[in-house]
Amino acid sequence: MPDNSSSFLINDQYYGLSKLGEGGFGTVWKVYDFSLKNFVAMKELLPQYSETKFIEMFYKEALIAKHLIHDNIVRVQHFWQGSNGSFYILMDYVSGCDLQHFLSACKKKNLTVPI
Repeated sequence: MPDNSSSFLINDQYYGLSKLGEGGFGTVWKVYDFSLKNFVAMKELLPQYSETKFIEMFYKEALIAKHLIHDNIVRVQHFWQGSNGSFYILMDYVSGCDLQHFLSACKKKNLTVPI
């Protein structure tokens, strides 16, 4: 996958626009889905975790998230291996600032976030 500043195309269906974040196992990208004509979030398993055990963990993450239905949890739409060999989880894209940014801003202003 390219760096944050360049766009990319996956499987002739998803046009990558920007990197939203990176965690322990994957990178999350904001992409445009040509088939559904909307923005979605796509989590890509990092290349250093291409061993079977990590792929299975990534898949289980998608399965577990798929069954969590709540207004505050993004929906998982799809899991697949791309033509480039990488594994992906497709999720709803939610516009706005990320939670870490929000919490940092509140902390700087001595504001507590209600549970």
